[in-house]
Amino acid sequence: MIARKQKQRNSRNNSRLNIVLAIIFLFGSIIFYRLFALQVSSYDLYTALASDQHQVYNQLIQNRGKIYISDNQDLKENNTLYPAATNKDFALIYAVPRKVVNPEKTAEELYEILNKAEMEKEVDELLANDEFFKEQAENENISQEAMEKNKEFRQIKKELEIKTREEEIIKNYLMKLTKKNDPYEPIRNKVNEEDLEKIINLNNPGLDYIMEKHRYYPEENIGSQTIGFVGYNGEEKIGQYGLEGFFNEELSGQHGSIRAERSAGGELIIVNNREYIKPQDGSDLVLTINRSIQYTACTKLKESAMRHGADGGSIIIMEPKTGAILAMCSWPDYDPNNYSEIENINTYNNPAIFSQFEPGSIFKVITMAAGLDDGKISPNTLYNDEGQVKIEGWAKPIKNSDYDTKGGHGTVDMVTVLEESLNTGAIFVMEKIGAEVFADYVK
Repeated sequence: MIARKQKQRNSRNNSRLNIVLAIIFLFGSIIFYRLFALQVSSYDLYTALASDQHQVYNQLIQNRGKIYISDNQDLKENNTLYPAATNKDFALIYAVPRKVVNPEKTAEELYEILNKAEMEKEVDELLANDEFFKEQAENENISQEAMEKNKEFRQIKKELEIKTREEEIIKNYLMKLTKKNDPYEPIRNKVNEEDLEKIINLNNPGLDYIMEKHRYYPEENIGSQTIGFVGYNGEEKIGQYGLEGFFNEELSGQHGSIRAERSAGGELIIVNNREYIKPQDGSDLVLTINRSIQYTACTKLKESAMRHGADGGSIIIMEPKTGAILAMCSWPDYDPNNYSEIENINTYNNPAIFSQFEPGSIFKVITMAAGLDDGKISPNTLYNDEGQVKIEGWAKPIKNSDYDTKGGHGTVDMVTVLEESLNTGAIFVMEKIGAEVFADYVK
């Protein structure tokens, strides 16, 4: 009886032992599997993760080369340079909505600082190009009373336009400032130092900023097609159009890098396996363009094109002795600081060199200069203008522009040829020079 009980007790103990051993074996198998997975199957993954924790890699950004123009008014050789394209630090203003104090007031303050002056300028330009106000301004017969009423009407229209835009901008700011679940809401980029200081002085804990380097064009619209701009190609910034695009490789330079290891305490180990590649800044470009001449040429071109209702225009001013370009600009133009606002990408092209034009009457100056240089004519040389002339190999006679109304001008000198832009006079000079010699001058 006692022996049977002892045997049953031993059997139960063996069963418990087997269960314990089975559990130990199971856990051992799991641990072995995990070790195998960590050390063999996923070795590359965890090695890479460990490397990321202990290795540091930073790309070192180079400075893009600047583009300079001459700032000398007297055109002397001791050149003073002025940057037409440079690099400048701007602020990116962003909001942390849950920290913003009084979103309604903040939205109005942001408008006052970031938008008001700029928007009022835009409205003034809009009204200046309004056909009604342009016609009224050019009407010499308008009475003083009508002129005063037009001014009042213009002011009312300006205030209404400003009010509409103001409400829309403030509404947009308020929408961003009240996104409580959004930890980061960008407000405005490329904010200058003056406006940044005003925002800092608001002392609003929900507004903050980071500094970013941007390409900056101090001359704005002046000569914009010649200079071009820096834009994005994916995530990379590259020069596009104009000199920025043509000389992108020279201006860009090469970025550098630094690779080091981080200790267990988080400190950089700067001796062991450290790699440092110094960034190479881009080369600067120095242009022959003269700032004063460029400004005057571009301003006059725009005024003339708008006054005559032209679709566009271009102007190039050269130094006669060297061929150096002193000014080159086209209209319509654009501000390369805000190139993305342009709807028609053809505006980016430089018509002065991109588009083909028949030289037309401006070539008469070259024809006359060739005749003077070759000694075949003088300002007092006379010829008989019959108003049209037949050229061998050309089906129709070539006429003066006023032939149908005035006929021929009779006996005239070379000065009159230029003053009246007589086609027959230009042909007379070309024939005096001779076709082969004239072709050499053209080349």
